[in-house]
Amino acid sequence: MEADGGYLFSVEGGGLDLIGSVPEDNESYSHSAVNAALKNRETLIWSAVDGTAGGAANEVSAQSIAHKNIHSILVSPLLNRMSGQVIGLLYLHRKRPDSPFNEAQRKLFAQISQLLGGVLGTNQTQIEQAERIETLKEIKGSGDLVYSSPEMGKVVEAGKRAAASNVPVLITGETGTGKDVLANFIHAHSTRQGKSFIAVNCGAIPENLIESELFGHEKGAFTGATALQRGLFEQANGGTLFLDEVGELPVLMQVKFLRVLQTGRIRRVGGNEEVPVDVRIVAATNRDLTAEIREGRFREDLYYRLNLVQLRLPPLRDREGDTLVLATHILKKACASFNMNAAALTRAAEKALLKYTWPGNVRELENKIQKALLNSSSRVIDVESLDLPEDPDRELLSLKAAREQAEAQAINLALSKARGNLTLAASFLGIDRKVLRDIMERLGIKKEDFKGSREA
Repeated sequence: MEADGGYLFSVEGGGLDLIGSVPEDNESYSHSAVNAALKNRETLIWSAVDGTAGGAANEVSAQSIAHKNIHSILVSPLLNRMSGQVIGLLYLHRKRPDSPFNEAQRKLFAQISQLLGGVLGTNQTQIEQAERIETLKEIKGSGDLVYSSPEMGKVVEAGKRAAASNVPVLITGETGTGKDVLANFIHAHSTRQGKSFIAVNCGAIPENLIESELFGHEKGAFTGATALQRGLFEQANGGTLFLDEVGELPVLMQVKFLRVLQTGRIRRVGGNEEVPVDVRIVAATNRDLTAEIREGRFREDLYYRLNLVQLRLPPLRDREGDTLVLATHILKKACASFNMNAAALTRAAEKALLKYTWPGNVRELENKIQKALLNSSSRVIDVESLDLPEDPDRELLSLKAAREQAEAQAINLALSKARGNLTLAASFLGIDRKVLRDIMERLGIKKEDFKGSREA
C-alpha cells in the first residue's frame, strides 16, 4: 500500500493494545482516526489535501495530527466473523502530501482487513478453545458438583468417604455454597442410591406443622386430618432425608428428632404405635451451631449426634479457579433450559466475574448468569449484561495498602490519559519522571499497558 507507517491493534474489553508497528516502537499515528474507525466499525479514509470524505472521517482531528506530518490515513476494523465483534484495527498513513490514499486503495484495504480479521478471529477462537480444553481437563464433577480447585477436591473426597457409611453427616457453609448439591452427591455415592432422597427446609415449615410433616399423622389427629398421612421420615425409608437449615428446628422438635436418631422409630401425630424407619440423615446449616448451643437455641446432645462427620463447603471466593468453571457450566445449562443457542462470556466479563467476591456464592453466580443470558441480545455475555453490584465484601485495608491503592489509581489514570508517556504522566501528577518510574516499579505498573487509543 506504499504507506509510511503501519500499526496493528488488538481490541479487548473495549480497550486498544498496540501489538505491532512499522517503523518499530513509533507511536506517531492519529488517535482520533483510530477512535473513529473503532466507534463506527467502518473502514475510514482521510486526506489533509482533499479534506474529509464524510462519515467517520469527519471525526478525525486535522489540527491535532498536523505536527505529526501525516497527510493521508486508512484505518479499518478487524471483525471476528463468528461473534461479529471488533477484535482489532489495522492502520496505515502516508506523509507525502502529493500522494494521498484514493478510493480504490480504500476498497482494497477494506478487503485485506476483512481477510485479516477472519484469520485473526479464527486464531483467537482456536486459542480460546485450547485454553478452555486445558481448563476442562482439570474439571471434575458429578452431576452439578462441578469444581477444579483443590479446596473443593478435599471436600469431595471427604464426602465420598462419608457416603460409604450410614452415619449422619452435617454440612456447614455460607448461604448459597451448594449444601443441597453436596447432600445429593453423598446420597448418589452411598449404598442407598436408587432409593428415595427427600429434602426439607426446616426453616420453611410453620412450627405448628413441622411435627406432622416429619412424622406424619393419623386420621382424625386434628381438624382437617381426614386421612392417614405418612411423614417425610417414612417417605424416605431406606433412603436419605436431607434436613436443610437444621438450625431452624424448634427446640421441642429437636428433642423428638433426637429420639428418632437414637431409637430409629417415629410416632405419628395422634398415634400410639411406633413405626420403625431406616433413614440416613444428612443435615445442613449456615449457622454456627456451637454459638446456638451457648445461646440455648440448639441442643448440645443433638449436635453431637448430627456431627459425627462434618463437611464444610468453602465460599466461592476461596475456591481458586472455580468461578469461571462454574460460570461456563451454569451458562451451558441455562442455554439448554431456556432453549437458546449456545452463548459465551467475553474476556472482560470473565475478568469481572473473577474480580467480584460473590457474597451470595454459587447461588448468586447462577442468578447473575441466568439474568445476563435473558437480558442479552446476542450470544455474547458482556460486563454490562452481568450487572454486578458494588462489592459489599471489600476488605478493610491497612493504611499502607490504602495509600498504595490510591497511588496506583492516580498513576493508572495519568498513564491512561498520557497513553503511556511517562513525562506527560509525571506532569499530570506533579512529580518528577524518575520518581514516577520508581513508584511504578514498586507497584508493578508497566507503561506498556497504557498504549491504548485516546483522542489525539
